[in-house]
Formats: sequence, structure tokens, C-alpha cells
Amino acid sequence: MTTLRLKRGFLLAVFCAFPLLAFSSCKDTQPVRSAFTAMDTAITAKFYGAEAKQAAEHFQTQIEDLDGLWSKTDPQSDIARLNLYGTLPTGQLDLRTIALLEKSSQLSRETKNAFDPALGRLVSLWGIGTEKQQVPGEGERQAVLERCGNENLMITEDTVSLKNEIQLDLGGIAKGAATDEAVKALEQFSLDGYLLSLGGNVYVHGEKPDQSEWRVGISDPDGKADYLGYLAVSDCAVVTSGDYERFFIQEGVRYHHILDRTTGAPSQSGLRSVTVVCKDAAKADAYSTALFVMGAEKGMSFCEKEDTLDAVFVTDDHQIFLTDGLKECFSLTESERYQVMSEGPA
Repeated sequence: MTTLRLKRGFLLAVFCAFPLLAFSSCKDTQPVRSAFTAMDTAITAKFYGAEAKQAAEHFQTQIEDLDGLWSKTDPQSDIARLNLYGTLPTGQLDLRTIALLEKSSQLSRETKNAFDPALGRLVSLWGIGTEKQQVPGEGERQAVLERCGNENLMITEDTVSLKNEIQLDLGGIAKGAATDEAVKALEQFSLDGYLLSLGGNVYVHGEKPDQSEWRVGISDPDGKADYLGYLAVSDCAVVTSGDYERFFIQEGVRYHHILDRTTGAPSQSGLRSVTVVCKDAAKADAYSTALFVMGAEKGMSFCEKEDTLDAVFVTDDHQIFLTDGLKECFSLTESERYQVMSEGPA
């Protein structure tokens, strides 16, 4: 068995290489940088502005605090305690945890469970990215699926309960939700602009000192280039889910970490990656997983009904499909291997 785990994030923040222009002393052209590890990923950030240093320190503190609440492996976290006890009074849970669970459940319903926060037992069965990764048999998968599903997550005013022995796994939304919390907290600081990167979750705000656009790169799933293109955006989240971040190969077959609840196995939707652009980072995070599972045709149709999100779909035969809102801000850099399609997927 060959184990492969890509160390770099899904998204590369790509900056213009032009020299910085001269500005008045009220704008600092050099960013304050932050780099640390939390939420099982490398986290980096760049802050521009008068209170960039204070913002960077506050950002790290907040992300580490949320990691302590939502980690599946920290026995003191809200999520680990819920998974252990099955039911907890709402008074024993952080309000941010309850809000995240409510949002996760809502997004699961909206996507018809293409995103599902209650697949913890299925994730553990496959163990992708761990020392226990395996290809479980059909019988094992079906048995575990009987103890999965968002419909078993019950949230009332008094309690949060996990029915039918389900286990939570918020890996498909927690980093996005943490980004949203950070963005709200950063409003208190005097900042011109910033870029936050939590693994494959990027958020850009404001502007750089030279007033050049933020450019967020979309990784090349083949790994032959750092990225296949980039998006010129601001004041939004850009989140990618791809089959190349965590996977293993067994007997020549590649198994990735994006699981399809309908089969209990890695999604086979014909996609290599989906990048979602949305003001709401938690939605972008969950939608990127859901759209990957749906596939390009159903995913594009879903996006047409949701005016709050746009997406880039990269297929396994190197075709790229863009929703209308991204056609003017996407630039393809690997045109020899990839093709932007003018019509939607058949």
C-alpha cells in the first residue's frame, strides 16, 4: 500500500510580482505575518494596517480557542464530549458550538446530505490519512452507514443529542466556521486588508498597499504545476475540496477522503476538485464538499439556484466549468492541459 498525503494546502495565495508603490506613512506596505498549526492543518495569515500586529495575535488566539471546542480528538472539546456521551445539556456547550451544529444540520438538509456532519463512524472506518487506513468491505460500510446521518442530530433548546449512536465529524465545515468567527473579530482592528489561509480555506479582505488585486490560486490536481489558475476576488471566502489532499493507493486504486454517504465510499463524481467562492466561509466549506459529491452537472444546477455562491469545477478529464459569477475573475494559467468550457456539463 502506498500512502500519499499532500503537505501543502489546496489553495496558494498568489500575489502580483510588481514592485510596491510609494504611499504615505499612514499605510504600512509590509504585512505582519502569522503562521501556526491548529485544526489539523497549517494556518497562515497576512495583515496590512495600523493594528496588524494586534490583529495577528488575536487571530491566532481565537483559532486555537475554536480548535479546542471543535476538535474530534481533544477529549475536552465539545465535539469529543458529544461523541462520547451522546447527549449533553446545551448549558454545557459553547454557544458557538451550538450555532455551528445548527448550521451544519441546515446545510446538510439543503444539499440533500451531500454534505453531512454526522459521518464520523464512516470516516473512522476508512481511516484515510491515518495509520489505520483501509478499504472496508461492502458489508462493513453498510453496517456503519446505519449509524450515520444528519437526521439523527437532534438540537433542542435544552439538549443536543446524537441518536442511533452517530458520531460527529465537522472536518467539512469547522475551518470555514472558524474563518467566519475570525472575520467578525477582526472588525475591531484598524486594518487595510488581510488574507487568512486555513488549509484549503482562504479568506481575503480589503486591499493590499499597492492596491493590486488579491489573487487566490487554485491548485493543479495533477501536481505538475503549483496551480492551474487563479481568482481575482476580495471580501469573500475561497474554499477548495479536492481528491488530492488526503488519499492512499491500494492495488493500483486511489482512495481519497471525500466520502459519499450514498455509497459509503470515496465519491466517484468525475471531479478532481471544486472551488467555492462565497461571503460565508462556513457555507463555502460545506458547499465545496457537497458540490464535489454531486458532480459537475448537478453541482452547476445547484449553484444556479443559490445566488450567494459561485464555483469552479475541475473534472478528471481536465475540463473546467465556471458559474457565471466567476467568468470575469478567473484566469487559466495551465492552458496546455486544462480547458475552460463555454457550455455547461452534459
